[in-house]
Amino acid sequence: MTRLHAAALACVATLCVSTTAWAESPVSGIAEVKFGGYQPMIDSEFGGATPFADYYADDLWFLEAEWDLYLYDGIGKLGLGLHAGYASTTGDIRSADGVSGDEVPGETSFSVIPLRASIVYRYDYSAIHHGIPLVPVLKAGLDYHLWWVTDGSGETASVDGFQGEGAKAGWHASLGLNLLLDVRSEEHTSELQSRISSR
Repeated sequence: MTRLHAAALACVATLCVSTTAWAESPVSGIAEVKFGGYQPMIDSEFGGATPFADYYADDLWFLEAEWDLYLYDGIGKLGLGLHAGYASTTGDIRSADGVSGDEVPGETSFSVIPLRASIVYRYDYSAIHHGIPLVPVLKAGLDYHLWWVTDGSGETASVDGFQGEGAKAGWHASLGLNLLLDVRSEEHTSELQSRISSR
């Protein structure tokens, strides 16, 4: 075996040892970044009218960051999660008869910042102790969504004294399944180290 091959195997072994150590060391929290579709249920509050669908896209692209802090680590991890996101979309400004065009130039935008606080439970006991890379995750908590609408000049829209901004509270619950790609067994690591030592 050449020195280059030996060095490559040594690097692989180091990565495996580091991964195993990381997987088994205490974890105090986790950070997540999410990207996907977001569909506000605004039109359900207008008794058949669909102002959001009439002016904007059916859904929005959404970016969210989350930080979970674990307060208990035993049969899984239990903690608190804080989420903050942002979504925005634009549409053509229309006249009172619903027609858009050169007579009413410009765009209107709708933006929302969803803020959430969650109780988070991750069952990672089997992943850590038995090498099973599937981790069920349960989250439930409270929401507070800040939203605003701007007019063609970029200012907060106002119609008949009504300001196009506000906030709405709610709640959420979700059940997910994480796939851990860093699960390694100590047996495999020890076997790799033994092979390198014997070369």
